[in-house]
Amino acid sequence: MASRAMKKAPERETRPRRGSAPKPRAAFLRRAASGPRLEHRRRVLLLYAPSSQPPRNYAYGLGLIAAVLTRAGHRVDFVDGYFTTPRELDQRLRAATYDVIGLSGVITTYAWQRAAARAARRAQPGAAIVSGGGLASAVPVELLELIPELDACFVGEGERSAAEFLERRDGDWSAVKGIVWRDGPHLRTNLPAEFIQDLDGLPDPDTTLLAIERYFFDPPSQDGAGHAVERRLQTQLARGCPFQCDFCANSFLRKQVRRRSDEHVLAEIGRAVEHFGVNTVLFVDDSFILRHDDTLRFVTELGRRRWDLKWGVAARVRGVSPELLAAMRSAGCRGIAFGFDSFHPETLRRMGKHTSPEDNIRAFQLCVEAGIPPISNLIIGYDNETEEHLEEDFRQLERLIAWGRSLASPEQRRLCAQGVRSFRPINFATPYPGTALYQRNRHRLPSLEEWLLLFSGRNMNELLVNISQLPDEVLVEHHRRLLDLVSRCTL
Repeated sequence: MASRAMKKAPERETRPRRGSAPKPRAAFLRRAASGPRLEHRRRVLLLYAPSSQPPRNYAYGLGLIAAVLTRAGHRVDFVDGYFTTPRELDQRLRAATYDVIGLSGVITTYAWQRAAARAARRAQPGAAIVSGGGLASAVPVELLELIPELDACFVGEGERSAAEFLERRDGDWSAVKGIVWRDGPHLRTNLPAEFIQDLDGLPDPDTTLLAIERYFFDPPSQDGAGHAVERRLQTQLARGCPFQCDFCANSFLRKQVRRRSDEHVLAEIGRAVEHFGVNTVLFVDDSFILRHDDTLRFVTELGRRRWDLKWGVAARVRGVSPELLAAMRSAGCRGIAFGFDSFHPETLRRMGKHTSPEDNIRAFQLCVEAGIPPISNLIIGYDNETEEHLEEDFRQLERLIAWGRSLASPEQRRLCAQGVRSFRPINFATPYPGTALYQRNRHRLPSLEEWLLLFSGRNMNELLVNISQLPDEVLVEHHRRLLDLVSRCTL
């Protein structure tokens, strides 16, 4: 939905919902017209909305936004909802006078963002309140209709749009690309922002502002592959994904792939090792292995740095090869997260995966043989699925377990068992707003706001809605059987 909306003409208007009259921005406009305040041009407060997952990593994207705005001369403060109670948030909102308050969060953070926007408007009646990230990008028009306290939503990459937004001193945001905004009684959808091509031109995330030390675990926790995590850096080699899985909540942010230079990424990692003692790196690329030879070159150079790092990535099952996996293992890779998603060819086609069950099996086995734990994922209850489809998932998992038992190496048997257990938790298919899966199944769902509230802060291993061809009790029983199979796996 979002991607289609952003392709329309910049003068599109949307009538707001009854009772959702926009809040006045007179105080913001007066401050904007008066020029810079104190030594900074604008004062900005960024709010990071917590999702259902624990805060293993700092807000990488919002840290980039903060660094870009700081470099442009603005004063930026930051609040992480993971570490902030509602009372503390209200205190922070009243601690200073802000020109702009920016919220950011994934699709499952609607309830928190709605409450935060209301608190922000009460505390800062003259501020411009905006939202960006996964939720705002998926349903920008609808979010402005549902949360009248919001003045604008940012769609897609926000670094350039955020800077341009703050440059507008008259409150007219019609020239700011990549936003949907409130213009009196109307909602206007601007032209889409161009993808940022020169990723090396972006600064490192502002780790000082993020108070990065609180994200380091003491005592260490474990990552998805079961390794101790003490001090983790989050970074990115490339942006974009050319694939369009129809359940993916971030599909509107993807498409064009752009890559940072190896030197730029390695320099960032080196600074984190030197300044923060980082010993673990998580690459947040949509798919780390899109260009095989480029990836091989990068991991080879990473291994030469001898930083003694553990690191993990997400990858497509068709991207791996024995040569690349050996190089990744030698350079410190200790986990590859694969979106296997299904072991039935019909369901994979329905999902738009462009992969096969044999691709899934091969990627799992190659990882184990290379000494890298596969971190596995499975989605059940897709809108085409019957018992036949779920039985095929069961058979293919049993096939992996039988293959693991045949391995001569105890270490490989251990990695196979670990990879099978990592299928937990098995997720139910969930139609996220903004996806093709949502569009196909809207007739089965409650209103958008009810749906956003239903899965706000929830994990997808709970059955929130059944879009499959099976009765609820049958689907839940298959979920229980699959969980039992993978949970008991020891080899």
